[in-house]
Amino acid sequence: MSIKKVAKNSIFYSITSFFQKGILFLLIPLYTKYMSPEQYGIIGITTAFIALLSPIYLMSLNGAINRFYHEYKGDQQYIRKVFGTIYSFVLLNSLIISGLIFALKSSLITSLIDDVDFYPYLAISITYLFFYSSYIVYQTSLQARQIGSKYSLNNLIFFTINISITLVLLVVLNMQALSILIGQLSASIILFFYSFIKFKREVKIGIDIPILKKSLKYSLPIIPHNLSVSISTFADRLIINKLLNISSVGIYNIGFQFGNIIYILSTAVNQAFVPWFHDNFKKNNIQQIRFFYKIIIYGYVLIGSFLSLFSKEICKIILDDRYFEAWTIIPYLSFAFVFNGIYYFYSVGLFYNIEGKGTKIIPFLTGTVALLNIVLNFILIPKFQLVGAGMASLISRIASAIIFSIVVERKFSINYKGSIVFLFVVLSMLVCLPISGFSIAQQSIFIRLIAFLIIVISGGIIFKIWKILINND
Repeated sequence: MSIKKVAKNSIFYSITSFFQKGILFLLIPLYTKYMSPEQYGIIGITTAFIALLSPIYLMSLNGAINRFYHEYKGDQQYIRKVFGTIYSFVLLNSLIISGLIFALKSSLITSLIDDVDFYPYLAISITYLFFYSSYIVYQTSLQARQIGSKYSLNNLIFFTINISITLVLLVVLNMQALSILIGQLSASIILFFYSFIKFKREVKIGIDIPILKKSLKYSLPIIPHNLSVSISTFADRLIINKLLNISSVGIYNIGFQFGNIIYILSTAVNQAFVPWFHDNFKKNNIQQIRFFYKIIIYGYVLIGSFLSLFSKEICKIILDDRYFEAWTIIPYLSFAFVFNGIYYFYSVGLFYNIEGKGTKIIPFLTGTVALLNIVLNFILIPKFQLVGAGMASLISRIASAIIFSIVVERKFSINYKGSIVFLFVVLSMLVCLPISGFSIAQQSIFIRLIAFLIIVISGGIIFKIWKILINND
């Protein structure tokens, strides 16, 4: 698989993601007009709830699809059984877990989440997860097969259904938070049946026990990892709700949408990068992997720097006055997701499960970072309010990138030559965060434009040095 293939699929994924998120970004003024911070806080809580449950619904078997497709893609009959087994098991598992949650709702959920009623908010979220999990299996199979165009088209269909229903319910019927939840649920139901019909023609529906055992042997150690990643990303909403209030969750969730721009891009790139990495690592094409890493991280830094330096102006233009405080956390969340992009590049080496070690060490590493994130949130939020949550996210993601880079480069011999890339990211962050916080710099857009220009130029110089080091390797 050539670098053109991964670039092509990255373009598909990125265009689709950015089209969707671009529309959602343009809708933020509408959402903040029609929804109070309390209502948007409910969306933040339900988003966290879904993210924390998703690894359990999927049993992380979507990772097994990517892994085993590239190992057995020469045997299409076996691949049909692998896809069919994973799809059937996820469907059955989702049904069982949903039933258990509904049965134990009072003791299981209400003790963890304050200020959000189980009915209708969390009940809709659980039903959404039931349908969405099986759809994700189908989508992951398209990723593994590098059918980026079909994957992207399905996402666009899902998005169109979701956003159309949401807007009608929000603007016409004034259903506030419920409008978003019902929109998601409706789209997941429609795409569930669509993907079932399509997948049934391509795979052998049913559970093959030996294949299931092999798939679970790979995926089960990843569940703690995926849970830890979800905790690191979304637990701050639950902690903010506990320590502050649900309105603060709404404001934080809006700030998160801006940092989320980099997260969307890095996720889209990672979706294309994973199968491409598998092929190129087998062929020992390390130079191509390094080159791709350098270019993408440079792009992440430029976007993160721009968002950090001009967050106040962006929020003035886009947000309702009730949400304006969100600008203070955008610089921290933007660079948090820059470091998350670095983590993505290193984590793929462990997911490849080199010498059978990868999936064994991943849960320990991500679990450590998740614990750090929780501790930092409890320490920093009481002192710095919402900015404290942004700080906690940034520090924990820096730790994640550093830990994964050390392990991958020392233990698994995937040397990205990443030290100089880290240097550029850290220097850019040290320029942006102080300037974004200083009142003098905030009053002068000229100072911030100069800072951004310095980052652009210094990045070019640093990566020229990086190229010389690579060529001399």
